[in-house]
Amino acid sequence: MDAAAKFALADRLFAAVEAGDLEGVRDCYAPELAVWHNFDQKEQTRDESLQTLAWLCKVIDERRYDITRREELPDGILQLHILRGRAVKTGAPYALPAAIVVTMAETVDGNRITRLDEYLDPGAAPK
Repeated sequence: MDAAAKFALADRLFAAVEAGDLEGVRDCYAPELAVWHNFDQKEQTRDESLQTLAWLCKVIDERRYDITRREELPDGILQLHILRGRAVKTGAPYALPAAIVVTMAETVDGNRITRLDEYLDPGAAPK
């Protein structure tokens, strides 16, 4: 997969999260997706990741990613960003800095994300 295809897939993923389009997110994910987080060092499945994103969409609205750095890797991208939005319960502004390594592959169904390694502070998560 070339750099343009990698960045296009990443753009689709993050735009779908911003829009709360979980089917769009699912379409970016390979069925065998694994999502690892630094704070618990456990892996989530595709369905577990979608459940987490459904929760996020319920507690944070006006979601947007401010990308501060994005680089191509041999099998995907590295992205540093701040997820911004507004807490639904309080209306307070929300900002969560994070780093993510997105591993991608060409599949028979098109380009898909096969792994996400996320680095963030869970203490900054919405309540």
